[in-house]
Amino acid sequence: MAQIRVLVGFTTTAEDDDFVLERLRTELADELRAAGEVDYVPVPATPGDKGVTDVALATLSVLIADLRVLIDGAVAFTNRNAGRRVHLKVGDIELTIDRPTRGEAETIIEVMQSVIERERS
Repeated sequence: MAQIRVLVGFTTTAEDDDFVLERLRTELADELRAAGEVDYVPVPATPGDKGVTDVALATLSVLIADLRVLIDGAVAFTNRNAGRRVHLKVGDIELTIDRPTRGEAETIIEVMQSVIERERS
């Protein structure tokens, strides 16, 4: 599979402080490194709203080499962090992973593969 960049984020809560967000982002990044090159999305220089900052802190950019490993890593993250969802964005398509079954994870992989193919053409 040719590499393509996917934005990967997770849901935040009102109780999350910068320490919690950084710990979770690092945990997700570590999980996704097996799928490809992980980069941190920079936090806005002058965030006007804490919510915007939280979303930026919770977002990674992954240049994926292996889609299945990316999905498996996202599923593992949601399984360890109850109540969190992982959001994937390729082009204008966004998908949310919320502790899927094995069959649902396979469907997510199929959908992502077709989105990636569409993005390439």
